[in-house]
Amino acid sequence: MGEKTSLLLRIDGEERRLAVGSGKWDRGGSLVLGGRLFAASEEPVATSGAWTAEDTFTAKACLYKTPFCATMKLEFAGDIVLFDQEMNVGFGPTKRPQLVGRLAE
Repeated sequence: MGEKTSLLLRIDGEERRLAVGSGKWDRGGSLVLGGRLFAASEEPVATSGAWTAEDTFTAKACLYKTPFCATMKLEFAGDIVLFDQEMNVGFGPTKRPQLVGRLAE
């Protein structure tokens, strides 16, 4: 449980590091909530994550002053990373398109 994990997010060209609680919820930091229809605003976030399989890390980020929670799954296969994200609610599809990346050397 003393393990420190964080996700490095790049949103509109800006990098943000999001600490992810291991075996507990970690409150801290903030994420930008918004989109084409809404003005962007910083919202406090609580996160928790764990290795759910030998090659898969799953994290949940809840913007606890809103109804929104995101489940993010990162699956590692060699030097390939598959990223899936699904929101608990939304005005459209809640599952986002899968992102495929390659680990940098």
